[in-house]
Amino acid sequence: FTQNLYFIYLGHKQNSREGIALYKKHRDTEGVIIDAISDLTIAFLQASDIEILNKIIIEHENIVQSIINLPRAKDVYFSDYWGEIKSLGAWGGDFVLATSDRNEAETIHYFHQKGFSTVLTYDEIIL
Repeated sequence: FTQNLYFIYLGHKQNSREGIALYKKHRDTEGVIIDAISDLTIAFLQASDIEILNKIIIEHENIVQSIINLPRAKDVYFSDYWGEIKSLGAWGGDFVLATSDRNEAETIHYFHQKGFSTVLTYDEIIL
């Protein structure tokens, strides 16, 4: 289902050090968090369809949001989007991964209408 994956450039460079500092405030639950994120990473890589991937993205985003107390990129920029949005890098920074069960033209048009002109398909960005 790589044809359902898009990378959107947000253009909001975040300071990775600040993101790490927010995470480090939760050292008391670090082992549990690492285990949960590791399990989700494995599940992400093994997802067999877009619906499963979407559930994994939601769970991952909710864990990170609960740790750093910042809103999800989907909530900030794309609350009416039909697929899921996964922050990449520092939370809410340069790029997000979007899933879509709609055609490429409709998906790209959505992001363009939101003011995000750089929308790359999986095939355009992954070597």
